[in-house]
Amino acid sequence: MTTTPDAPPTTPDVVTINADADEELAQLYASYPEAKARADEAKKVLEAITTSIKLKLNEMAPEERKLELVGPNGQPLRMTYSERRRSLDTNRIKAELPHVYRDYLKPPTGSWSLAVAKGGA
Repeated sequence: MTTTPDAPPTTPDVVTINADADEELAQLYASYPEAKARADEAKKVLEAITTSIKLKLNEMAPEERKLELVGPNGQPLRMTYSERRRSLDTNRIKAELPHVYRDYLKPPTGSWSLAVAKGGA
């Protein structure tokens, strides 16, 4: 377990770093909650606008699969219809043909994420 001075205790698999350990990190940490709240609200607004545009365009040209919305104040917006790929029943393949499932299983990949820790202050 690794901690910095005055940092709260951590679980064995989590390293705690105090934001005060670096001036730039402290500023970024202080800015995060407000920026995240603004971004979340903007995302909701954009999703509502996008959904409304899609519904309206579909009402106006229900048979079309590629539409462009143009106006005087910006770039055209293009709406296209695309069918989803058909997927495999991986649970069934895993149960009935485990050797095939293992042979075609892709290696794991990962990415970093940042979120407010549950149970935090």
